[in-house]
Amino acid sequence: MADATCQQSSGYRERLVTARCALEQEYVDAHKADLDALLSTAGVER
Repeated sequence: MADATCQQSSGYRERLVTARCALEQEYVDAHKADLDALLSTAGVER
């Protein structure tokens, strides 16, 4: 319980989510062509 309280009071969760989203976007940006090809192969319309 102390850990959850510490995470909340320190803003850890918010920073974790922000960092994770930034890294995910960086990955998508770097691999956009491959991801688009994969979606096309799977027949997914964007």
